[in-house]
Amino acid sequence: MNRFVTAFRWEMKKLLCYQRGWFLLILILLLQTGIAFIAAPVQPESFDSSLYADYIELFGGVYSEDTARAVHAEADKVDAYIALNDPAALTAGAVTESQTEQYLLAAMKRNALSELEAKCTQLATVQGVQPSLTYDLELTDYILRYGYHYISLIGIAFLVPMLMLGDRKNGMEQILFPSATGKAILVPAKLLTAVTISTLLTAVCAVLQWTIISLRWNFGALTVPIQSITGFEQCMLHGSVLQWIIFCEVLRMFSAPALALLLCFLCMLIHKEPAIIASGAILFWCGTLIAGKCPAASVGFLSQSCAGVSAIQMYSAKEIIWMIVILILKTGLLGWMNMKLSNPNSMKHRK
Repeated sequence: MNRFVTAFRWEMKKLLCYQRGWFLLILILLLQTGIAFIAAPVQPESFDSSLYADYIELFGGVYSEDTARAVHAEADKVDAYIALNDPAALTAGAVTESQTEQYLLAAMKRNALSELEAKCTQLATVQGVQPSLTYDLELTDYILRYGYHYISLIGIAFLVPMLMLGDRKNGMEQILFPSATGKAILVPAKLLTAVTISTLLTAVCAVLQWTIISLRWNFGALTVPIQSITGFEQCMLHGSVLQWIIFCEVLRMFSAPALALLLCFLCMLIHKEPAIIASGAILFWCGTLIAGKCPAASVGFLSQSCAGVSAIQMYSAKEIIWMIVILILKTGLLGWMNMKLSNPNSMKHRK
C-alpha cells in the first residue's frame, strides 16, 4: 500500500512538473472565468424588457387564477386606452406630440402584457406543483446553457494524455512497465492520478463559475420551481431551478472519472496526443447525439451528453437514476479495461 501511495504521489508530482500543463491549467481557468462572466444573467437592457420586468414585479410571486385575472384586467385597460387614443382615429390637428408618445408607450405595454398573458397560459397547464411568475427572459437562456461549457473537458482531454504518454516519450516506459511493480502499482497509480486530476479540475471550474455568478447576480430567482421557467412548464421532475443546477454539478463530478478513464483507454491504444484528443472529441460528439434517443448508451460522460439542466425537460426521475447507475458501471468497466489492456503492453516491452 505504501508503494502504491508513493507511486501515486510521484505521478502527481510529475504532472505538476510539466510547464505545458501549468500553462494549460491557467488558460482553462481564464476561459472558465470569461464564460462565467458572459453566461451570468443581466438586468433587462431594452425598454420592452424593462416593461415586462416591471409587470413581473407587479404581478410576480406564486401563480394562481387571481394572478391571471389581474394580468387580463391590466391588458383590458391598456386595450381600452389604445382604442380611445389611436392617432389614426383622431384629426391631425388634435394629435399632440405628448399623445403620440403616450400611445406608443401603451402599445409597448400591450406587447409586454401579451407576453405575460402567454406565460400565464403556460403556467395554468402545470400539474402537481405550484409555479411562480418570475422574470425569466435572461434566466431561461442561462439555465438552458448551464452545463454546456466544455472548458473542464478540454483541460481533461489535454492533461490526461500528457500524464499517460509522458513515460513513453522519455523512454522510461520500457524500463518501468515490464516489471511486476509496473503492472501492479504504476498502472493503477497512473489511472488514479488521471481520475484525481480530472475530478479536481471539474470541481475547480464549477466553484469558479459559482463564485463569479454569485458575485454578479442574486441567486434568489433560482429558488423558484423549475416549472416557472419558460420551456420547462411540462417538466416531469419537481424541485427548484437551483436544486437542479446543483444536481447537474454532481453529475458533472460523476462524469469526470468516466471521461478520464476513457482517455486512458485511448492512450493504451493510440500513442499520439493529437489522435487521442481527436478520437475523444468524436466519441463525445457521438455520445451527445446518442444521448438524445438512448441516454444510457451514450459514451461515458452523462452530464455533458445530456446537456446539463435542459436534460430534465426530457427525462423522468427513474430515467435519470438509471443513467447514473449506467454511468457508474461504465466508469468501472473503463477502469477494468484499462487495467487489462496495460498487461499486453507490458508483455510487448518485456519481449
